[in-house]
This record gives sequence, C-alpha cells and structure tokens, in this order.
Amino acid sequence: MINTFPQELFDRFVDELVPPDAGSVSRSIRACLFVSPLRHRALSLIFKKITVYLNHPSETRQRLTNLLRIIPPRSRTSLNGIRPYIKEIAFKFDFKGTQAAARDCLQVILSCREFADLIKALQGKDYGVRGLAFDIQTPFASYHPGPEVVKALLPIITSPFLRSLKLTNVTEVPVTFLAGAHVDELLLKRVQFQESSRLGGRRLTAVARWPQIRSLTCDAPLSKVLLNPTSTSPFRNLERFERACKGPEQVSEAWKIIFMAADTLRDITIEGDDELLHCDGKRAYISRAPNLTSLHLTYPPRLRFDVELNTGRESVAFFTAMLAVPAPMSKLEKLTLTGHLSGGPDAPGISLGGTDNILLAEAKPEWEALDNLLTGPKYPSLKVLKLRFSFDVFVINRLLALEQLGVGVECPYAWTADGDREAFVEMIASHLPALLPQIDSSPRIQFLVEIVDS
Repeated sequence: MINTFPQELFDRFVDELVPPDAGSVSRSIRACLFVSPLRHRALSLIFKKITVYLNHPSETRQRLTNLLRIIPPRSRTSLNGIRPYIKEIAFKFDFKGTQAAARDCLQVILSCREFADLIKALQGKDYGVRGLAFDIQTPFASYHPGPEVVKALLPIITSPFLRSLKLTNVTEVPVTFLAGAHVDELLLKRVQFQESSRLGGRRLTAVARWPQIRSLTCDAPLSKVLLNPTSTSPFRNLERFERACKGPEQVSEAWKIIFMAADTLRDITIEGDDELLHCDGKRAYISRAPNLTSLHLTYPPRLRFDVELNTGRESVAFFTAMLAVPAPMSKLEKLTLTGHLSGGPDAPGISLGGTDNILLAEAKPEWEALDNLLTGPKYPSLKVLKLRFSFDVFVINRLLALEQLGVGVECPYAWTADGDREAFVEMIASHLPALLPQIDSSPRIQFLVEIVDS
C-alpha cells in the first residue's frame, strides 16, 4: 500500500523533519534510513554537507579512515556508499598546541595517505563535490601554514564540478590556484598570496584560463594578477561583491573590482570609512555600478575613550557622502546602512528616563540630508531601507567598563539587568524613525530598524 504513494510525497515528508535552522541531524531523520521510500531523501539531507575536523594526526587519520569506509559503494553496508550525496565538504583545522606543533601537525595530516584518498574519492569523471571550505583556526596571529594546503586541495579546486571555494587563514596561496577551475563563488578571509612574476617556468599571464567568479567575499589584499584589467580577470562578471576595506590599498582594490564588473554587479556589501570616498586620489561613486539592486554600507565601529557622545553623526555623514551620486541609481531596491553609537560617561540625554531625542538633536543636519537624498530623484526604485546601529560596551554597561579600565567615573545610565538594557535599546529604536520622517512616511519604502549590541 505504501508503495502506491508518489516519491515526491515521501521526499516532502522527510524535508518537514528538518527545521530551517537545524545545526545537526535529528533522530527522526536517522530513523528514515530504515524505511525504504524515505531512505534516499534522508541520505541526501544527512550527508549533503559534511565537516571534517582536523586536529591531532592519529585521531584525524582514524576519522578519515572511518569516512572512507562509507564513501564508496559497499555490498555489506546499509549505507551503500554516501559519495553521491555529498555536495559540500568543509575541513576545519583547530589546534591548541604551540605554533611549531600546529605547523607540523597540519603538514602530517595533509601528507598522509588517508587525506589524499579522501580528496581522490571526492572527485572524478562523473562525480565531484560542489562546495569546498578549508578553515584554519589557531591562537597564533602570525601562523602561516604554507603552500601545502592549496597543493593538497588542488585536485578538488580544479574539478569541473566545484562551484564554491572558501579559504580562511590560508597563506602562501599561489596566484594561479584558480587557473583551470570552474568555481563561481569565492570566499577569501585572511588569505595571503604568493606573488611571483613566473611560476613553473611560465609567465603568469600565459597560464590557463581563469574561471568567471559570480560571488566574491574577501577581507585581505588580493593578488595583482587577479586584478589586472588587461587580462581576462576572474572578476569581470561579478554579480555579488562583499569587501571589508582597511587602508588605501584595499580601498583601491575594491573600487577596481567594482569598476571592472560595473555592468554585471547586482549586490554590493562594503565596509570602510571616509577613505572609501576616493580611489587613487579621485572621487569614486557607487553609481559606476548602475545595475545594483542591493547595497549594504557599513561604517566600522571605533573604540572611544572620550566623554563625548557619538550620536552616529560620523556614520550618517559617511552614508550621505557615499550615496550622493551624480547619476540616478534607478535599479536599487534594497539599501542597508550599518552604523555605530558610542558615548563617554558625561554624555547627555542617554538615560532610561530621558525623553529628548538626543540622536536627532546632536546630528540633525546629517540625518536631514540623508532623508532628503533617499526620497529624492536619485533613488526612484528604493523599496526597503534597513537601518542597523550597534552600541559599544561603554553604552551597554558604562560603569563596569570604566571600572575595568581603571577610570573612576560614575555613570548614571550604567546597568546590569537585562531588562534595563532591553529598555534602553527599545528607546533608541523608537527614536530612529523620527530622524528620517520622509522615509518613515513614504508609502513605497519599507523602513526597518535594528539595534544590536556590539
């Protein structure tokens, strides 16, 4: 009787057992492995993304051996091979020993036969994982694993099936690591490149073709070879770009990528300060990407020890300057602005019993300019504006912070109870809509406000 139901119905039943934010496999999903019509769907959900933790060599080798036992098809196992179900794999190296021991440990793991066998098993002529991540987490800020990481992963990186590549804390990455790859999503966090004019006797510009990246997230300097506008850069057809900029060099890189992919970019998330307003000494405008539909600007928080209240004036002035474009952004529909508020012990107006809108009083011209700009002709298609502001520890709990810093200044709005903190956050959130009255009353713009703790 049960076999008369369509397979789609069984698949939907299994899908309903997985919450949207599920971080682990539930017992209910595991139970489906023993029911024939539910088995295939359950396997695809359980093994769609697997994470392999790398730590001590002996433990890691045993872990890799156990995984290798269930990857290929086996006649004597109930799993019958999980390889077709693995779509993404993440390697996490987390070592708590000394820096030298961490380097030796990773080298042993990457050179062991079990690791090589796993890499080989995850790609082939008819199969390959679509997502690969390698994340190195150590307590050493200066830890440099060396080029062996990319070398060990190269068979998967160049696989025609791989579409997403995420590297974190990987150093000495060869500038040609993307040559011949097919990835379209690239995440590089704290990655350092190995610059060289030649590699393997060939000039870098003569190496095999680059993939066309559609989504790029990075927070560190990129290789100049990848940014060369005279070559077929992998970033020419970007659709999504996320970058945290620190210093003029990274600002220049960010704008070069935006200019290079100006016609194809649809979504930009960028963090920076006033340096972001210029590129190589010239004024730069986000309107150079005329097809943007979503934009997220973040003004980074700054730790302040002074007695003045930072009412967001710096953040709002930065937002207004970035959005004061010469040409209309006719396709921009969603705009997110993330700023920061802080204050000293003598800052006025911030108290649970206060009724004055200190944010408006202290930064009224900046808020008015932003309100006029976003409701004017430069943003005719804007549908959603999300305003996010965070508070530093001084505002959240001033007294405790000052005591820890050894500053003997009492503060009337310090608190420890969660209820007080929540009341303060609600008070600030209720004040923000009054800062942008035209947007708040606009029938076409959805105005969202979010206050978060730093």
